[in-house]
Amino acid sequence: MSCILARPDRFPKTCQVFEKGSKTMKRSIIFLTILTLFLLACNSLPRPRERATAVPATPLPAAPTKTLPPPGSKESPAPGAVEALSGGGARLSTGDGLSLTLAADGQITAVTLDGDPLPIAPAPPLVVRDLTQAGADDAPNLLPNPGFESGQSGWSPLAASRVDVNVVNQTARSGSRALEIRSWEEGGRGAIISDPIPVTPDGRYRISGYFQIEFGYVDESGVPTFWQDDLYDGERMITGLYLQWLDAAGTPLSKTPQLAAALHWNAQTWRKISRELTAPPEAAAAQIIAGAKPVSGAVWVDDLVW
Repeated sequence: MSCILARPDRFPKTCQVFEKGSKTMKRSIIFLTILTLFLLACNSLPRPRERATAVPATPLPAAPTKTLPPPGSKESPAPGAVEALSGGGARLSTGDGLSLTLAADGQITAVTLDGDPLPIAPAPPLVVRDLTQAGADDAPNLLPNPGFESGQSGWSPLAASRVDVNVVNQTARSGSRALEIRSWEEGGRGAIISDPIPVTPDGRYRISGYFQIEFGYVDESGVPTFWQDDLYDGERMITGLYLQWLDAAGTPLSKTPQLAAALHWNAQTWRKISRELTAPPEAAAAQIIAGAKPVSGAVWVDDLVW
């Protein structure tokens, strides 16, 4: 390169190229210098990292203590405030002006809204029990002759109209006998009622039984075996289990028996229906009624439980 630059007369074109390149390089250096100064003036260039210094921790302020106003006060308690009461109870606030006072057993004894008491009524506690064996009988059967193995002993025919009510041995769920209610004319109905069984007022009882229908859910003509429009309709009986509550003098507590459990589904095979219910406070005894209203064919009943 030095020989070329020393003899420009021999390499005129080459020297012109180098001269142009030198001018371009100078311009680039000047441009970069100006750009650097501009960025420094605008604080846009990255600066060297500074060593972090520890900042002393500032302790957090203590949380305010939640307190409840005295009972009857118009002041709204703090949200979520809970106050232990003497005797094991508690008073709590939901934060929206509602305050509940609870006894030691969890019963709500007082309710206030913005300090104003609200009327409340006592209610029995909610009882939760294990339902894994809900279908099992956990008490002796109080019904005598529940499977009609002794004929109609302990039972009496009731309201037999255009049907025959008999104990038969052709169809039975268990043992050798069952109750049969067989229709010989459309619109018939029939039932059988047990002798009075002593009960405890307000006692809890379970009633259950098995039903089977000769034609399943519908008969051969396609007509429903049971008229479902009669369900819970006055004195017009439907198939199922009923209860007649009696007072201490043996007088029925109501004009018509209480429908305990209705059969309103397919029962071509033995179908169990059941219900738990509470005896009325005036009840001293109960009579179990098994009734049916077949359009045609027969209904069988077996293995009743009370």
